[in-house]
Amino acid sequence: MSGLMLLMIPLKKQETHKASTRQIQDLAGMEKPTAKNSEDPAGNIGEISADHKETDLPSPDMKALQKKNPDICGWIMVPDTVINYPVLYSPDDYYLKHTPERKEEVHGSIYVRQGPDEEPLYIFGHRMRDGSMFACLHKYSDKSYARKHSFLYLYTDTWHRYSYAGSEIVSERRDDFTGTGDLFTVTCAGRKNRLIVRWNKDN
Repeated sequence: MSGLMLLMIPLKKQETHKASTRQIQDLAGMEKPTAKNSEDPAGNIGEISADHKETDLPSPDMKALQKKNPDICGWIMVPDTVINYPVLYSPDDYYLKHTPERKEEVHGSIYVRQGPDEEPLYIFGHRMRDGSMFACLHKYSDKSYARKHSFLYLYTDTWHRYSYAGSEIVSERRDDFTGTGDLFTVTCAGRKNRLIVRWNKDN
């Protein structure tokens, strides 16, 4: 196999992942979510800010999503980042390497191992080199970035807003995370270190 073909394989996987993500976002009505009454013509999720209440946010179509896959238990979004994904539930790490359509794929899904209403809640996702999934978590070591992206929204039966509370890097084998918080976004093991961002619930 030529070097060019070897380079094209990961690119094809990236395009497949992007297309799959757009399809699931479109199904949920979350491809370009904006706060209700927003004047943003581009439909950027960055327009959702601290000035918007959770009740202003469009709700993902959970009925359509759960018809697609009953394991879809919520939606996670961090304004002005790529984090805009369904949350899957599995008591094990099945969705570490499976998409919301249950297809085996390196990107996997954003997922929880516990009920989405339990606290503290741990949400796992890959830190992909293509910048997708939870790749942007490493940027929270930058105080300026953390300040500009200080809110996380999680939809279960309604929207809940969380505020940034801190971040840390731990050994990839550790599963006992330190620090206080109501929600932890965690990169999956597989690299030398795991990235963790802690969040406190606002409502």
